[in-house]
Amino acid sequence: MLSQILGPDNPGRLRAMGRGMSLSKLACFQVNSRSMAAMETNKIQIKNIIQDLEQIIEKLYDQVSKC
Repeated sequence: MLSQILGPDNPGRLRAMGRGMSLSKLACFQVNSRSMAAMETNKIQIKNIIQDLEQIIEKLYDQVSKC
């Protein structure tokens, strides 16, 4: 619908994405976004594991200090 109003796209440009944006650059940004989301998920999982390990260490330390 947008193409009907504004006419065909210029070669090598994407409409509404600003100057210098191409399909290949857009694809790279999308891959980077997915990679960042995956890394964020991994970071949260690792943080939870570390918190669990810290709790276990605390319990062990308390048991040792009671003896």
